[in-house]
Amino acid sequence: MSFAPDRIHREAGFTLIELMISLVLGLIVMGSAVAVLASQRGSARLTTQGADIQGEGRIAVDALSRALRGAGDFGCWPVSNPINKLKTTTAFNEANGGVEGLDKDGTLTDLTGYGAGQLSSMNIASDVVGITGITSVLTETTTAMANSNSDLTVKNSRQSFSDGDVAVISNCINWTKFQITTATPGEESTTLKHEAGDKAGTAGGGNSASDLGDIYGVGSSVGKLDTVWWFVGQPEGKPRGLYQLSGMGGLPVLISARVQDIHLSYDIDTNADGIVDQPEQTAAQVKTAGNWAKVRAAHVEVLMRSDKSVPTQAIKYTFRGAQVTPTDRAVYLALSQTVALRNTQ
Repeated sequence: MSFAPDRIHREAGFTLIELMISLVLGLIVMGSAVAVLASQRGSARLTTQGADIQGEGRIAVDALSRALRGAGDFGCWPVSNPINKLKTTTAFNEANGGVEGLDKDGTLTDLTGYGAGQLSSMNIASDVVGITGITSVLTETTTAMANSNSDLTVKNSRQSFSDGDVAVISNCINWTKFQITTATPGEESTTLKHEAGDKAGTAGGGNSASDLGDIYGVGSSVGKLDTVWWFVGQPEGKPRGLYQLSGMGGLPVLISARVQDIHLSYDIDTNADGIVDQPEQTAAQVKTAGNWAKVRAAHVEVLMRSDKSVPTQAIKYTFRGAQVTPTDRAVYLALSQTVALRNTQ
């Protein structure tokens, strides 16, 4: 029996050359698909990391900005009759303004604000800014003083006064700065004593007299004065990040471990006409001019860094006015904000 040639041709398989071509084309298609998938996954990771650090960065910028807006908040100020009962009369001096900064390459011993000595153990890796004014505790009297030597009774607040705190009381006519010798909390109010005497080693040095210089009535505001330092560093046993540290003592408080660096510059109104005439000055320039009390605004720049790398090449970013190519594959993002200060003059 014989077979027709066309039937033999129809039953023949692929040739070796056809198979090889098919395999090569298949590998090309698969390789392209894998490359596209990898690219999409890398882009998704980059987007996720960028969104994460942007959200946390906004929180960090807002926290520092809120603190800066209160720089120079010494209560109802200015008043017609400021009274200072502190033995250390220069403590939290309103005449010096409410802000003091240091550039990244500056020397910590140049800082004069209260508690600056604590910064030497913080492994500072950024600019530093100290913000002075009423912080953490602001309340009001619940009863009128019988006389100017009477103890103060104030409403309990979320945070409490402590023995040795420096405080200010004001009725927007008179204003007295004093040191709390004893703070006794009750169920709804706290009693503050302000006895005369030396308190060596404390911010105020004690009180020159127990007389506050006025008989303050119900509703007079009472606030705690402090200098709070902000910086990027790595205190012993803690991660690197953005911290705040009370000049009155205590542990540094971590704001964000993803903040890699902060940079600040300052706008100055040298002649008090309400117009900034020296914009974007470094801390060293402000210090040289002796104009901390004349700072009207601060420019805050925060550099964020992701805690995970992305499967791409290093991504350039701009910080402190310069473009930087990182040595790792983390995602970096610079955020900035300009903040008007309450600062005194």
